[in-house]
Amino acid sequence: MGRFGRVHHRLIFSLFFPSLVFLAALGLVIWFSVPWFFHQMFPLRYAKEVDRYTAEYGIDPFLVMAMIKVESSFNPHARSPKGALGLLQVMPATAAEVAERTGLADFEPESDLLEPETNLRLGIRYLHDLRQEFGDRPAVVLAAYNAGRGTVRRWLAEGVWSGEAEELDRIPYAETRRYVSRVLSTLSWYTRVYRGRWPYATRRSWRGTLDTIVAAIALRQTIASNAEVSDQEGVGASQWIGQKGRNAPNTPNAVNAVEQGPKG
Repeated sequence: MGRFGRVHHRLIFSLFFPSLVFLAALGLVIWFSVPWFFHQMFPLRYAKEVDRYTAEYGIDPFLVMAMIKVESSFNPHARSPKGALGLLQVMPATAAEVAERTGLADFEPESDLLEPETNLRLGIRYLHDLRQEFGDRPAVVLAAYNAGRGTVRRWLAEGVWSGEAEELDRIPYAETRRYVSRVLSTLSWYTRVYRGRWPYATRRSWRGTLDTIVAAIALRQTIASNAEVSDQEGVGASQWIGQKGRNAPNTPNAVNAVEQGPKG
C-alpha cells in the first residue's frame, strides 16, 4: 500500500469513527431511556395499596392500574360530573354499600373516597363482586363497572351484546364502549411495558393460574397416594374433589349490591 492509500484510510477512519462512536452512544441512551419513558407513561403509583387489595381480592393489579389511569389519571381528588369520586371514580352510593359489606365503620363517601387507600379498597372490592357475578370476563366486568351491573345483565340476557371483547361495538352506550376499549388497551400496554411481571409481590393472576397449577399438583399427588388404598378405603379422586369443595369457604355473592351505574 502506497503513501496515498495509507493517508486515504486514515482520513476515512478519522471521519467515520467519531460518527460510529456517537451512534453507539446514542443507541445506549435510547436503550436505557426507552423503558424509563414508558414507565413514566404507564406508572405504578399507589402500588402498595393496589398490591394489598388486589392480592386480597384476587384481581390483576395491572388491570387496576389501567383503570386508575383511564378513570382519574392518578388524581385522587378527581370528580366526575355525575358524582364519581377518587382514583377509581367510585359512586358514593356504591361505595356506601360496599363499605357496609366490608365492615368499614364511620364511612363518609364524600370525603373518604378522596383518600387513595379507602377508594382503592372499596373500588377493588367492587371489582371482586362484579367478577363473582360475571366470571373471568374482563370486558363484561369493566362494562358493568361503568354502566351498572343490572344494565349489563340485561344486555347479556337479551343478546344485545355477547360479552366478548371482540364485539364491543354492540354495546349500546357509547361511553361504555369507549371506556372498556380504553381500559383493555391500557391494560395491554401495562402488560407489555412490565412484561407481565408485577414488581412488588408474587401475584395470583386474573384467571388464578397459580392456584389452578397448585390445585392440579395437589390433586395428582392425592390420586397417586390414594390409588394403592382406594379398594380398601374407597377413597377416589371424585370423592376428594367433593370433600375439598364442601370444605372450601363460601365467597359472598354480591348480586344485590347497589349498582355503580354510568359515571361519565
